[in-house]
Amino acid sequence: MDTLRSQVSTATASAPPDTDGQLQSGQAAEASFSHMSQNAVLAFLADANSYGSKEPVDRIDSAQHILFLSGPFCYKLHRQLPLGQTDPLSLERRYHLAQLEMRLGKMFAPDLYLDLVPVRVDTKGQFLQLPKPAIEGSEAGTYSAFSAVCQNTQIVDWLVRLRRYDFSKSYDKQVELYQPNFAECQRLSHLIAKKGTNTNCHTPGQSWQLHLNEMLDGFAAVVRQLDRYAKQTTLRACLNRARDQFERARSVFETRGRRGLIGQIHGNVGLGNVVELPDGLRLVNPQVSCNNVDVREWVGDPLYDLGSLIGEFWSRGLNRQANWVFSNYCNQLLDSHSLDGLEVLDLYLFVRAMEQARMLAADVVHQDGTFGRKDEACGKTAALRGYIKTARESLLQDEAILIVIGGSSHSNRSHLARLLAPETGRMPGALYLSVYQEILALHEVSKEADLTPSANRPSIWRLAYRRIADKARMAIAAGYSVVLEGRFDSPISRQNLTQLAQEEGSTLRVVAFHLYDPLHDNRPVDRSPARSDHLDLELQAELPMDRSKRAIQTHRTIDPILGSQGIDRDWTNWIELDASRSVGDLLGQTLGHINPAWVPNSKETLH
Repeated sequence: MDTLRSQVSTATASAPPDTDGQLQSGQAAEASFSHMSQNAVLAFLADANSYGSKEPVDRIDSAQHILFLSGPFCYKLHRQLPLGQTDPLSLERRYHLAQLEMRLGKMFAPDLYLDLVPVRVDTKGQFLQLPKPAIEGSEAGTYSAFSAVCQNTQIVDWLVRLRRYDFSKSYDKQVELYQPNFAECQRLSHLIAKKGTNTNCHTPGQSWQLHLNEMLDGFAAVVRQLDRYAKQTTLRACLNRARDQFERARSVFETRGRRGLIGQIHGNVGLGNVVELPDGLRLVNPQVSCNNVDVREWVGDPLYDLGSLIGEFWSRGLNRQANWVFSNYCNQLLDSHSLDGLEVLDLYLFVRAMEQARMLAADVVHQDGTFGRKDEACGKTAALRGYIKTARESLLQDEAILIVIGGSSHSNRSHLARLLAPETGRMPGALYLSVYQEILALHEVSKEADLTPSANRPSIWRLAYRRIADKARMAIAAGYSVVLEGRFDSPISRQNLTQLAQEEGSTLRVVAFHLYDPLHDNRPVDRSPARSDHLDLELQAELPMDRSKRAIQTHRTIDPILGSQGIDRDWTNWIELDASRSVGDLLGQTLGHINPAWVPNSKETLH
């Protein structure tokens, strides 16, 4: 500790005192501490006495930050020299980074991010014990109780203070144990902002283009490095294609900016940054941009955050989960026009995958271009290969197909659509749009049992059918295949399909399947107890037992609107499928009709 004090004492000899006792930006201390090593701060933070505690301090290292866990708090320190960089960050820039992260952190996880904490030393070179929050959850600037103590001190670093959470429950740890199901992917998609939040940037479209252009420019070196290892990756050709697409998409960025769809985003969405709390999921570690000149706010497109999550699932080989996040996000959009500009999603997928590959390559790839073969590098090597594969496949095009799945068996319809969508079309598969999910999104609930009586009105269901047709139109225009799932046995639902097919013209390939239940579909609308029993069994298979009774009543109420009148064949040639067969058999039949060259595999289980 004497060595530590001597290090600091030398740096503080000529430092002007902090006479007003208030938190400062670090400008005054910059001259005094510009040559000071951060090692002294690290040693201070590793000491339990620094926090007024006797329990040992846990430390977690990352490329950009170092976390110190003490008591109920987590203290986050920005590295003076981030790993993989050659230019150190000044005290002032570290302060602005911490300040910006605090503001963004409170947007995405307000119950975790607490305040900023200064690390102070006195004129004798001694560190001051870190202050406790004056008020639980208070902002920076509430350290009035320490003003007298802080008059003759200088700030040497800044910490972001968070509530301590269980780091073992970050979502990347859970994904290593099991594959998330459809409902869990729905929860993850809720973390992505539906549109950009308010920002002070007057030209968000131009600011976002600047971010993308800088990232694309930064990929040239890592592309040369990775192509030396495996030329078959063709990353250089992919980068050139991404640049061309970026130039073509400039008008899309400007349009989305004018519509308020570009704004403050998280910018660093990943499974490792998703935290499981008792009352839900939270996002931590938002992206803050620091180039060689200044610190800028991360203003971007929410579709970039969506692409980040999709790309990580895809790089892990979890293609179904990538598709379910994509589909759930689009189903939840109340503003359908937020999908206008969906054609830039593949560019975002490429940029995010290459950014992850760039960071991993610094640890994994040797100077001669070969991958690390040590046991500790195996995990990072596999992750790097996964992101390279994702970057290549993100820009591949495929034929856009409209697939319609109708019929009376809601359970079989939805399960078949969820399995079919990931197997169809370009990355991340076809957009799965469900009338049922659209109804839930309109009422902002997660299950049918929570729907209000207003959800039973015919106008609501007509609106839902129209909305999924509008979303399908935008997705097809962007080059994505679409799977529409619903009963499609009412005049208004067929009318929407007819209009969609006519607008897209003969270039759109349409395949429609009708799940036919031989025991029930050939009957007129029946209000008998037998009909009710059938609905009861169908709904109980999908809903928790304590909620099924209310849901059954809701389904009976809307049944007159979507009764079993028999499917009208005047729209297209419907392919009849026996709904009594297993979902795995139905998946094989549908894929056989869509792609005769399809070969069955063993992935027939819906987790």
